[in-house]
Amino acid sequence: MAEKQMSLESLKDMQVMIQNFCRLEDGSLLPDVDLRQYGFDSGQLVSNVTVQELCVVHKGLRSLDLTFCKLVSDVGIRAIAKHANRMEKLVLYGCDKLTNVGIRDMSLSLSKLVYLNLNSCYNVDDI
Repeated sequence: MAEKQMSLESLKDMQVMIQNFCRLEDGSLLPDVDLRQYGFDSGQLVSNVTVQELCVVHKGLRSLDLTFCKLVSDVGIRAIAKHANRMEKLVLYGCDKLTNVGIRDMSLSLSKLVYLNLNSCYNVDDI
């Protein structure tokens, strides 16, 4: 019975991932990802590890919403800066573990970024 329960949980996790990251028509990865919504749908907290894994496997990521992903810090932002060089829109609203250090790293790497929301990022001051 435990195996059956585990597989049902795995199926739910897979469904949530497909729903949040893939186009239903062809299974390709969506260029716009809302990790805040993924956190709600999956019941899991979005962390630096979540951001790192997404950025490593999704080279075409153009837009990322991390609104109120309270566990994301400069470590997650460095992963975005290193792996998501096509990023055009980044919403970091309420990510209060971010500091000027992570934002500076990001600003040096994301040359295509045209929209950045840092509202309620209280550890980021005037840059």
